[in-house]
Amino acid sequence: MTLIAMATTTAVSAQGTPQVKPPAEKKICRANTETGSILSHRRCHTRAEWTQIDRESGQRNAKEVEQFANTVRRPDGTGFSE
Repeated sequence: MTLIAMATTTAVSAQGTPQVKPPAEKKICRANTETGSILSHRRCHTRAEWTQIDRESGQRNAKEVEQFANTVRRPDGTGFSE
């Protein structure tokens, strides 16, 4: 066993610097208060994850606004899509 451990140590030092893991991406936390609740919840994600969440949320909001606009009668009498 000792010989194997020494051989492994020698192989790592012969290759040069040992491989170092890249630093983990920093987490960003946001407080989120649900409607009807006085308590907020912290949600932590990476910047890339927050970008994706915000993009999906924006698309969902745009779709809801469009659906609402199609169900409300406008002053000119139009607006109900059937």
